[in-house]
Amino acid sequence: MKASAVFLLVLSFIIVFAGNTFALESSLSSTPADMQVIKPKENDIGFSRLTPDSSLYFLKGVREELELKFAMTNHVRSIRMLEYSTRRIREIKTMAYNGSEDMIPAIVERYWFNVDNYPNKSEQGGILAVHVGVFNEIYPMLKTATAKLSVRSVMYRIIQQPDVPNETKLLVCNLLQQESSSSAMTDSEREILKLRVTNCRKNL
Repeated sequence: MKASAVFLLVLSFIIVFAGNTFALESSLSSTPADMQVIKPKENDIGFSRLTPDSSLYFLKGVREELELKFAMTNHVRSIRMLEYSTRRIREIKTMAYNGSEDMIPAIVERYWFNVDNYPNKSEQGGILAVHVGVFNEIYPMLKTATAKLSVRSVMYRIIQQPDVPNETKLLVCNLLQQESSSSAMTDSEREILKLRVTNCRKNL
């Protein structure tokens, strides 16, 4: 009984604390949080108050796991996955602006997990276009090769998804083409980028 009571107390603390944290993040944006999940805009994405370099970041993961566990329908799960992908974008954007790039590749992979596990892929083209806009905004700020590679790669993966607008695909094509001529790239990296540019333009 004591163990159960302690577990419920800890669980209540996690839910309340994490909820307050997410409310703070939502307050940094100009639109209500539920609208950001459905139809966010680039300038509405906002910033994250709780990023992966925080000792309390695990609370986000715990809450998200609980929310998904109790998502009883595909519709609810879809809303959650869109919400989580937008949270990851906020975290990546915040870390880029703060110059904290070391953990960006790991958060990009978590972002892609949310996108790739979205149940109704044909409905996510619009929000992915917004996410590409944010990635495109932060890309010039990045200094490390690993952070840049992770962002380029996920942008390319995004435009392979259904119903992504052509203007978004073109934005990514142009970025890849620009980087393919960069002297900072190795010969093999430039060849990979050139191949991706070719494939990208075929799909326009």
